[in-house]
Amino acid sequence: MITASGVMWHALVPTKFKSLDLCFHPQVVDQFVYYCYLADYQFDQDNEAPEIHFATSFPPDKDINSFSYRKSAVDFHLEMYELAEHVESEFLKETVHQKLSVVILARQKYTALELGMLVEIFFAAVDAARLQDDDRRIENIFVTAVLINERVRWNRDDSKVFWNMIGGYRREFVEAYREAEKANRDLLGSRR
Repeated sequence: MITASGVMWHALVPTKFKSLDLCFHPQVVDQFVYYCYLADYQFDQDNEAPEIHFATSFPPDKDINSFSYRKSAVDFHLEMYELAEHVESEFLKETVHQKLSVVILARQKYTALELGMLVEIFFAAVDAARLQDDDRRIENIFVTAVLINERVRWNRDDSKVFWNMIGGYRREFVEAYREAEKANRDLLGSRR
């Protein structure tokens, strides 16, 4: 049973039922149900989740419009990734990775401050132990975005702004960045 209040959310995992924590937004759970049926989920071009479709009941004081998702596309996809980890679905993790890659990498032109804030959203989820990203698949999207923007758009001052936000206390991100930079030096060329 899927309820918008979150009290009775259950997801079928290959051979068992697993209760979903109340921390998942109703839109995320609704899109998870959509994913269970169609092996995909939706988040529209305007960075908004569609209306809830699969709730079987609502709390007495709520209706379908009470559960709009007011965060960014990055937040939504990271929450879907958290859910994928929770229900141990590698296929959903891959789906989220693909969708998040499009959101982050298709735009390609971020200010240092914008990209720094997106990286902080990611690390806030990791720090709160909501998101594990053990295979560093999500982190690599952000590393790639930084590499692209440093080479294409940012000047040295922009890079300093970003690394002052992130680099001083995100050792693992800096290491991943340096590894990717070294491995792709021939593709990246020199900085602007």
